[in-house]
Amino acid sequence: MTSIRVIIHGAEGRMGQSLISLCQQSQDFEIIAEVDRSTKVQLDALGPVDVLIDFSLPNGLRQALGWCVKNQTALLSGTTGIDELLLADLRSAGREIPVFWAPNMSIGVNLTARLVATAAHSLGLAADVEIVEAHHRYKKDAPSGTALQLAGVVASARGQDDTVISSGRSGDCGIRPDGEIGISSIRAGDLVGEHTVLFQLPGESLEISHKANDRDSFALGALEACRWLNHQSAGFYDMRDLLN
Repeated sequence: MTSIRVIIHGAEGRMGQSLISLCQQSQDFEIIAEVDRSTKVQLDALGPVDVLIDFSLPNGLRQALGWCVKNQTALLSGTTGIDELLLADLRSAGREIPVFWAPNMSIGVNLTARLVATAAHSLGLAADVEIVEAHHRYKKDAPSGTALQLAGVVASARGQDDTVISSGRSGDCGIRPDGEIGISSIRAGDLVGEHTVLFQLPGESLEISHKANDRDSFALGALEACRWLNHQSAGFYDMRDLLN
């Protein structure tokens, strides 16, 4: 079996290091280059590979996307904190190359999203919904991409749009509006990632939670997605496509 030739982009980050370690333990992958802002190897000096795996920052992802389109290389990214313009560029690039983007590569988190969708559809606007997410002190973006993903799942299941999502309440913010989806963020210590979706009904509550105990759970999901993406034609994909 031929190994999948990959570039790890964002190699010095926590996810990058986990990916490198797991790739080195597997016969499925051959790392052609490890690229980061401080590494000697830069993307412009590299030729096409099978898949570029990106866990960097939005500006890094934009650079990686341009390189992948130019070199007709599949792109798999878990970079969070991207804006609508960059997301639109990822979707557009899917007309030329295979593009896979997900704010969370964990299989468990994405199954959690399915459960959340079911609960939100069943309960509708009768329940107040709050999402609490917790990550390590070095995470730079808030709310997390996963929290925003879960909020979007709730909104979609209830027939709402993203304007009902609110984060970072402070001061006198008034009475909670009907239909609002609130997000609270915690940044502390070495927390890997925790997400809880609270559905509060009169007299009772339902909580759906996911807790990551090891960063390798995200990296393992990313490598499973990489195996899958390597067999796909041009298109824009996410974890729903993989799980289906």
